[in-house]
Amino acid sequence: MYTPVSMLRVRRGINKRWEDVAVDSTAVKTLMRDYRSVYVRVSLPATPGLRMLDLEQFAARYADYQGSLVQMFADFGDGAATEIATAMTISTKVARFKDGRQAGYTSTPVHPTLGLNAVPDDRVDLLIQRDSPRVDYASFINQCMVSVNGFFHMIETDGSTGVWVKGGGKSRLISSQTQFGIYSFSNIGRITLIPITLNMLHKRLSPEMISGTAPTDPFSKIGFIKLPQSMLNKSALVVLGGYLFTPDSTVISRVSDDEIQIDFQKIPMLARYYESRHYLDLSSLGLDTSAQNPSVVSVQQLLSDEVLMKYMTLPQSFIVLVDTPELFVNRYFVRKTGTPGVHESYQQPHYPLQVGLGRMPEYWSVNEDGVWCLSCYDAWNRNKIFDTTKPLLVGNVSDAALPFDPELYYGASLVEIGSDIRV
Repeated sequence: MYTPVSMLRVRRGINKRWEDVAVDSTAVKTLMRDYRSVYVRVSLPATPGLRMLDLEQFAARYADYQGSLVQMFADFGDGAATEIATAMTISTKVARFKDGRQAGYTSTPVHPTLGLNAVPDDRVDLLIQRDSPRVDYASFINQCMVSVNGFFHMIETDGSTGVWVKGGGKSRLISSQTQFGIYSFSNIGRITLIPITLNMLHKRLSPEMISGTAPTDPFSKIGFIKLPQSMLNKSALVVLGGYLFTPDSTVISRVSDDEIQIDFQKIPMLARYYESRHYLDLSSLGLDTSAQNPSVVSVQQLLSDEVLMKYMTLPQSFIVLVDTPELFVNRYFVRKTGTPGVHESYQQPHYPLQVGLGRMPEYWSVNEDGVWCLSCYDAWNRNKIFDTTKPLLVGNVSDAALPFDPELYYGASLVEIGSDIRV
């Protein structure tokens, strides 16, 4: 007869961690209802070592069982169960971030095909390279994401020259800044960057919408992305307009093995537009602007299906598939100082820094007397007049700042993304 000793279990829901715990008095019904997976380590009389059983195989008989695991296995008696071939333990791995220059890389604005043989204004990409130690660029793009001025971009490589950051050179021209960062998932698993194309975008259609008796929801409410490949046994991150949506985000939800839902009602689109326009080339959105005040835009147009579809197909919008079935997120708040853009951490920073509206600015970290000093460019949170109104009722808005507290220096957090890998 099996005797339960301990469990590996993970609760249902997003951003839940695996637990390695001793067997307790929790009812089997509760374990099957509240936990997505439960693996039980068991012993057998006169047999050395422990065996591992997936509790799911007992669901048909014990799904409503009110007793504990000990009582369940006593009731199960000498019945046969399917054992997992190898012992399972949890090994936690995390993704790591570092400023590109601090990691030894250089950046050069280049034309997508002509390289340096183009006028500066046409060098819209950024070529990043490192001579020592040498980098396997083909492996790099299967392990890393790249940010420029706090916004993540699509990347490409020919395997030998370096890594082209799409639109990175344009960001440099617009912002007059060229900070860039490397976000490595090599400890967790291979990643695949999938650019979002128009044929991947679609809306939710109920029978009433199809029949015409109910209006179709616009993208400004709910949108869907149909991936060209399965997400089975993988985790998905989404980057829209350069902003990374982490696994704990309620904006993004996975509705099938090849489909992701985006709740645009939870995205501060106006505020993010006005922040990112100082860093990204958003001319492809085709927004009508005023000659007298180029910052004036129509809220209705910005939130229209046409513009949101263009936004979702920017070089800074893509899907990141990670070769691990589950990811978790932890946030470690850092201490702000009296100097804007400078934060202090009491642990060595290995994760991206997130500020304000979700931007992740690159930072340079230095240890000073046991405290890590993190310096980054532009950590301000800008307060706009439209924040005090209902923009949809106003019609047109601009980037006019509040006359009082136009800029505030808020706190920031280091964002840890990791995986409890079962080995």
